Amino acid sequence: MPRFKRPKIFYGWWIVGNGFILQLLVSSLFFNSTGAYASALHESFGWSNTSLNLGFSLNRVESGALGPLQGWAIDKFGPAIMIRIGAILLGGGLILFSQIDTLWQFYVTYSLLAVGAGLAGFMTLTVAVVNWFQRLRARAIGFMQTGFAVGGIFSFLVVIAIDNIGWRTTVLIAGIVVIIIGQLVAGFIYHRPEDRGDTVDGDPTLHIQGIDTNNKTFTSSIDDSGDFTTREALRTPSFWFLSLGHAASVLIVGTVIANLYLHARDDLGYSFWEVGVISFIISVSQVFGLIGGGYVGDKVNKRGLLVVCMLAHVLGLFLLAFAGERSLISFIILLAFAIIHGLAWGVRPAITQAMRADYFGRTHFGKIMGFSSMIIMIGMTLGPLIAGLVSDWQGDYRLAFSIIAGVALLGSVFFWLAKPPTKPGISEKANA
Repeated sequence: MPRFKRPKIFYGWWIVGNGFILQLLVSSLFFNSTGAYASALHESFGWSNTSLNLGFSLNRVESGALGPLQGWAIDKFGPAIMIRIGAILLGGGLILFSQIDTLWQFYVTYSLLAVGAGLAGFMTLTVAVVNWFQRLRARAIGFMQTGFAVGGIFSFLVVIAIDNIGWRTTVLIAGIVVIIIGQLVAGFIYHRPEDRGDTVDGDPTLHIQGIDTNNKTFTSSIDDSGDFTTREALRTPSFWFLSLGHAASVLIVGTVIANLYLHARDDLGYSFWEVGVISFIISVSQVFGLIGGGYVGDKVNKRGLLVVCMLAHVLGLFLLAFAGERSLISFIILLAFAIIHGLAWGVRPAITQAMRADYFGRTHFGKIMGFSSMIIMIGMTLGPLIAGLVSDWQGDYRLAFSIIAGVALLGSVFFWLAKPPTKPGISEKANA
């Protein structure tokens, strides 16, 4: 009988898989548990919505401000070292967070958590995946980001743990887990396929000589001559429209993450567990959005898809704002919000990053994404802050959510205006 060789799995998918694990950790133990931590802190110390949301907003400012430096460091040193440092900061921050007693300690430790999550999370992993994929880029980013959505599902375990063993013990254990798993996973992450003798997408292709960001000669598996430098990207309208659209989307995402538990428990009268169910459904919907969006995004107009996602985000936040006090109809409206918001949140990130890489290339993607993060963080910062201030002033979140949804509607316009850029010099050569 003839023997058949099992086809070799392209190592890029191992990068995706390990990125999935890291995103699951960051999401479940930090990002998607923010609302649960806020509710626990509010109950333990009586801190106001504004005080809590200020902490969440400040850590996004710090994380966003580090974006260009982080992007430069990823391009220069590779993602593995950034993941190792980030895991130590995130895990150590969680351990310190378990010991806080004052508001200033909350602000300091949460800033540390934000930096750690940023270094070990989305930007670093996206740069790695972008470098390994071209044809299936949206799909690969979508699969990697599915870890974030699954982490949202697992964050329900954080809710259970807080309810049974307390928030201090929960975050202490979480910190130890992050440090151990983060160090293990980092060992499997390679910056570029050329680093281990592989090629982009695993395709057989000619090897091309080039100069990297450190002015050293390297061998590339694809022609990167059309890639934008950071300065060239910053001079295009597409960079700014894409970044502003992204900022508008996270204006809503940040608001929901920081305030869902506070709004549903204090204003609508739902229990901790019932809000956990809504959060769980958001994450499940996000999984379907990420997987489906990755497949669809490689085949259809990405700009049009992002416009639809923004309209869905806005509709979802309006549903959350006007769901009404606890009742069957109110719960049905919250379920509709969870599904719509989750699907939009799932589709949008992978498509946005894939489009950014399609437009500007992979050579300087880390730095370009880092500068984008400075704009994106405006939305993530202002959302929770506006929600906290207006809700404390009005006594509920209805007006706050309506204002944020109205502003975020501009995101659909920005995404539509983000047309493919032309690299400087190409149009001139074509006309010569």
